[in-house]
Amino acid sequence: MSMKTVYGVSLVSGVLFFLCLYYPHQHRYSRVLADTTIVDSYLKMADSIYYGKDPDTVKAFRIISISSRIDSLSTQLHFNRGTGGACMYFGKAYNLLGKIDSARLYANKAIRIFRENRMFVMLARACYQLGDAYSTNDDELNLRIFYYEEAAKYFEFNGLRVECARTLQLVADFCMMADDLLKSRRLLKKAINLYESEHIMEVQGAYDLLNRVETQLCNYAKGYEYGKKAAEIALQARDSISPLTCTIYNRLGVALYWLEKYDSAILCYNKSLHIAELNNDPVSVFQITYNLAHTYNKLSYMDSLMSVLNRFKMHHYPPDEIKDITLERYRLSGLINLKQFDTAGRLANSLYKRVSKLPPDKLNTAQFAYSVIYRYYLVRGKLEKAKAILAETETVFRLNKSQVALLTLYTMDANLHKSMGDYTGAIAAAVLAKHMADSSFFVNWKELQRKLERQFVAELKLKQQLNLQRKELIEMNIRLKETALRQASVNTDIMLFSALLLCAFTGVTYRIYQLKRRKLLLLQWQKESVDRQNISLQQLVDHQLQLIDEKEWLIKEVHHRVKNNLQIVVSLLNFQSKYLKDDAARSAIRNSQNRVRAMSFIHQQLYGNESLQFVNVETYVERLVRYLKDALESARPVTYQVEIADAQMDIGDVVAVGLIINEAVTNAVRYAFADAVAPEIEILLYLERDGDMVLTIADNGSGLPPGFNWEKATSLGFNLIQMMMRQLNAVASIHSQEGFNLTIRFHYRQPEILSGNKFEDICRKENDGSDEC
Repeated sequence: MSMKTVYGVSLVSGVLFFLCLYYPHQHRYSRVLADTTIVDSYLKMADSIYYGKDPDTVKAFRIISISSRIDSLSTQLHFNRGTGGACMYFGKAYNLLGKIDSARLYANKAIRIFRENRMFVMLARACYQLGDAYSTNDDELNLRIFYYEEAAKYFEFNGLRVECARTLQLVADFCMMADDLLKSRRLLKKAINLYESEHIMEVQGAYDLLNRVETQLCNYAKGYEYGKKAAEIALQARDSISPLTCTIYNRLGVALYWLEKYDSAILCYNKSLHIAELNNDPVSVFQITYNLAHTYNKLSYMDSLMSVLNRFKMHHYPPDEIKDITLERYRLSGLINLKQFDTAGRLANSLYKRVSKLPPDKLNTAQFAYSVIYRYYLVRGKLEKAKAILAETETVFRLNKSQVALLTLYTMDANLHKSMGDYTGAIAAAVLAKHMADSSFFVNWKELQRKLERQFVAELKLKQQLNLQRKELIEMNIRLKETALRQASVNTDIMLFSALLLCAFTGVTYRIYQLKRRKLLLLQWQKESVDRQNISLQQLVDHQLQLIDEKEWLIKEVHHRVKNNLQIVVSLLNFQSKYLKDDAARSAIRNSQNRVRAMSFIHQQLYGNESLQFVNVETYVERLVRYLKDALESARPVTYQVEIADAQMDIGDVVAVGLIINEAVTNAVRYAFADAVAPEIEILLYLERDGDMVLTIADNGSGLPPGFNWEKATSLGFNLIQMMMRQLNAVASIHSQEGFNLTIRFHYRQPEILSGNKFEDICRKENDGSDEC
């Protein structure tokens, strides 16, 4: 048995073995793929429901129903991604229902499944969802931040930079709530870099948060720059009325206030207030109104202060006692400064009654309201009432246990003693106020020191984490280098094997080269022999081409003479018709003239043509129709609609087509338009896809008589049409409902290019069948 036979048998056996292994499992694989696609569609459905606009309870129960189906299908298919996704959406649903423990349980289960199966994108989303399950209380805020940071880490690991940036921005916001401002600033800058690396320019939210961070760190100039950047980006994005833009302008106003650019701050506050009112956002309207009132009060812009307070009151927002008291104390302060004491007195009494009813947890609101009420009575000289207010204020201030509150209390006490003329008491209270101011400064300094210490510890932990990550990276690099060395060893073995194969291939190639060289020498000798024969053949071909040129000239000359003879025949017929008295004879003579003229056009066109066998049918028919239009007389002018394909046709076919058109048009003009108002003849010749040519001649005349059988007609015209159809091997159909319609279909013979074989045939015919050419 030869090697080729052994190789062929082995190949066939391998193919049969593969088919036996593959096809029994193909149906099962297709079914599993279809089922996992169903699970993916369920996951997308649950996600769309979660972000929909239905009430939370409705969304939760719908997600639980879909997640149950996902879990059941995924368990049957052993589809881990589906099982983890079901757990994740169970957690989201229970979080919507307020069942936090169940939400955390399912989220942790999803995290475990995704981590074991190294599905890092889904793991990032599960960590994010677990972070949502924790509140912003002091005991849970750090856990929430931790899981959000884990989600951001896995998003970045998988190259999802935009999702990572959004998560980091959220973490930075929560870090501000935890007073970790340095970490918040670092995360926001990283988020902005990630956004810009993905060419996402609408990052005004991140810059706004940076403004807030820098302002809280007392870096007011930097805060202003970041806030200004956020406002510019919002303006470029044409985001002029969103809640985010409202927040941007409000915080920009705060930064300007601390920079003591009060007029610019008021301008930003007013822009923010306008947007908040457009969005009907009571919380934002109150906060911005408070900022404006505080600024106007500081600048003693009392008219503007009263205007903005009245503007807030006109909105008729739901009543809120704390907000009302907060703004009413500014109204009272404005009335005092405007010296509208009657209105101020009524407001002070009303405000005093409302503040007295506040619960103990609202001491901060109470102490500021008492301060303004006390100021009113002091200005009005009602010292006893002011003293009573001061006593109540002292109780509230001492319960608040605030150094700033006690400082305010002692300052108020000093002003009261001064108004009563008790300068000794005023000096004592002023000394206490000075002492308290120093103490307050010390407390604030200690608090700032503790804050900085906490930030330092956080930065130290961050550095330790970075060092740990750096160590892990070094270990990973070592493992990668070991892998690279093993790969290099394998590559070396492959190179040696490849070198052996190359040597074998070189030997085989050299042997093939020797065989080809021998064949090349043989082919070269054969080529020289063929070249000699080609030279002889070319000489014969040149001689034959010369003979063909001479014959073509002779044929053209024959066509010219035939055309001239036909012109003479037409002239003789015309001359003869002048001596005839019988109309029928004269009509027969004219018909003959037209037929001869139709054939004459063919020879005239062939005489000026390069081809001696084929004629352009479009040029011929248009010329024939123009002649018939001039030659045939009619009582009314006839309109001709001619659409002819631009094609080359055999001279015999063109003669047949021309005679058919001549007979049909002549009969139509003479007999069909006796009663026609607007005679019209339509001539169409076109080539169909199947290679047939279709000729249609139609008119809007009277048509054929009823019962007329054109195939049995004895007239010369119809006999001539039938004879031409037989010459064309054509099939015809005639309709005579609304005029006459003749349609003829025949095979189109395309022009042939003179090939080598046909040239040899011509040579043999010229040499009486001999093989020499």
